[in-house]
Amino acid sequence: MSSREPLDELYRRYPLVPQSFGERFAPLVERAVAAEPEVGVRILQLIEASFEKEHARRADELALRRSQERQVLTLVASVLHGWDPPDWLLQHKR
Repeated sequence: MSSREPLDELYRRYPLVPQSFGERFAPLVERAVAAEPEVGVRILQLIEASFEKEHARRADELALRRSQERQVLTLVASVLHGWDPPDWLLQHKR
């Protein structure tokens, strides 16, 4: 296994994580690939945990931004068009 394959797999599994985040782990991945199997697996698990946390953080940010955008659009539509949003839309704004 090349040292590139584990990082590429993590990018596929956690698509919100940018390469700039993962590249800092490249030296650790190289060590994991060269290490004894038990040690290498543990290193890769720790790296994956970091990817998972970053992915979750970015997903939360994205959800908040979308919620805020929806609120702004609802407000603008009500002001410009005299539109009163239906109750179901107001219930899903968060």
